[in-house]
Amino acid sequence: AVRAGGWRRRRVEGPPARTGGLGPMWRPADARDATPPSPKRPPSHLSAAAAPSTTGPDGELAHAWDVLASLALIFYCVMGATLVGPPAAFALLADTMGVETRAVQRRLPSTTMVSWLVTTPAHGILVDAFGASAVVRLGVTVCAACAAAYPFAPTLWAVQVLHGLMGASLACTGVFAIAVVANSWFSRRRATALAVVVAAFSVAGGTWPLTVAAAAGLAGGSWRAGMGAVAAAMVLVALPLSWHVARRSREGPEAASAAPPSPVNRLGRRGSDDNLDGMLRPWRRGRGLLATLCTRRAAAAGALHGAAGFVLLGG
Repeated sequence: AVRAGGWRRRRVEGPPARTGGLGPMWRPADARDATPPSPKRPPSHLSAAAAPSTTGPDGELAHAWDVLASLALIFYCVMGATLVGPPAAFALLADTMGVETRAVQRRLPSTTMVSWLVTTPAHGILVDAFGASAVVRLGVTVCAACAAAYPFAPTLWAVQVLHGLMGASLACTGVFAIAVVANSWFSRRRATALAVVVAAFSVAGGTWPLTVAAAAGLAGGSWRAGMGAVAAAMVLVALPLSWHVARRSREGPEAASAAPPSPVNRLGRRGSDDNLDGMLRPWRRGRGLLATLCTRRAAAAGALHGAAGFVLLGG
């Protein structure tokens, strides 16, 4: 500190040491006072066995390139089976069923979207309970079964039921589920990985309508043949890849997250703090949820979802 226009030097307690001419104000640190630096902890979502063998962001993508490609192909096939593929066959389906094309275009997409809207909140609970990769595998299995039964549907009501089930499976294999799996694998190139996966939706929107129309045209204008191409992609491509992603996730990120926590609390001692923290954790979660629901953006999102649900229910 500056005292009376000059510098007042603070003398170090203890015997003076050899400081190389700097005087008693400087004292070298004792070896006993030096604390070793704490080792850098790896990311919480990767275990030591699952960490990439190469360092750097490019090494991370190279380590799990099969997971990234599998997620993109799964998303591509699911979007084709649920949202962008069936509308290409609606006109032929209406002619075969003897109903108006407008009725088919109004009922089937609305059923898919309403089912997706209703079952989406339960997806988060399933992910917390069973893991994201297992939920994606469940959704792909249900979607593949519905796609395989789609060409054999006898009536329009049966097709509508299948669309409802595919909408429910879309909640388990949509953007949120795929993003959770991708986030658990990629930490340095997370934006790149998500961009690659989400880009599959644009590719599906540009290729699946043409594929369904071409398959139906080759079969003499049969919508069943067009949807058979979608069913083949789901059963032969998406379903095996979902099992591959689940197996890889069990060996990698989910194995690290499933490890039991340390019995030592955050204060570094054992005691009743852990019990107190466990008692307060539900209250903290509820308080955070209540605060989130009270925000203006949450109210606007709820109003938007409610309006979308009424519009879809009304056709």
